[in-house]
Amino acid sequence: MPRLRTLSPLVALPLIVGCKVVDAPDAIEELVVFGFVHFDDDIEYLEAVGEKLFPAVAEHEDELAEGYFVDLLTAEDLELAGVQDAVTEGIIGALGRSEYTNDLDAVVCGVAWPDKANTEAFESYLEYTLEDDGNLACFLERECERYDTTATQRVTASILGEATQSFTRSFRWVEPRDGDPYVVSRLLAPEPIAFDSEILAVDQQYSFVMLYPHGQSTRRLETFWVEARALGFELPEAFAVSNAVSTMQNQAGEIDAFIDGGEGCR
Repeated sequence: MPRLRTLSPLVALPLIVGCKVVDAPDAIEELVVFGFVHFDDDIEYLEAVGEKLFPAVAEHEDELAEGYFVDLLTAEDLELAGVQDAVTEGIIGALGRSEYTNDLDAVVCGVAWPDKANTEAFESYLEYTLEDDGNLACFLERECERYDTTATQRVTASILGEATQSFTRSFRWVEPRDGDPYVVSRLLAPEPIAFDSEILAVDQQYSFVMLYPHGQSTRRLETFWVEARALGFELPEAFAVSNAVSTMQNQAGEIDAFIDGGEGCR
């Protein structure tokens, strides 16, 4: 191509050096683990995940509606993500999807909303204490590529009573060369959830989430890994997965109600 021949070596070198080629796995089961592990790395890693994951999920719509089992996290995976001395025995992993009726910018605002306990639409939140890096407004304007938080929440959890959990969560914008921008989020909760009932124990929980435009609305692909134990009886893995997917859709409805109510993300 004539235009390339006119480039001098000094001009062409930065273009070659700046182009990172990421060899992401092809299988969905491995791809989401790859994204979780490489969340903090160069943005090209998350671009590679989206490039392969979005077409793949279109082939598994029915499975995703019910919960699609994925590869488990290893202790090495969690260590690379910043979790020390992890024990992974008992963790199950699955991928599910949920739908929002609002556009991506509004949904990201709702998901990251810092005052959930004092907002009527988030009725399940009793307490929500958030510490962040101060970049929320900048992130929502797409001027900051990343937003990091640490939070403790106390929520109502249906028959399980109240649940108190601490976690760290980070968000990143991904702007691929081809296609629409999307947001990737990772949650780390290596400490047990405290329930005020003696029905279920959740010893650790992690997630890898992708929020992206889907027509005029937004789709959420969430991979979750959880170590959960029923106290006094056996908890089938299928039940834990289907319950988690159902919770995802309920939370999407809560976010949409918040946005539609005009309380802060429109």
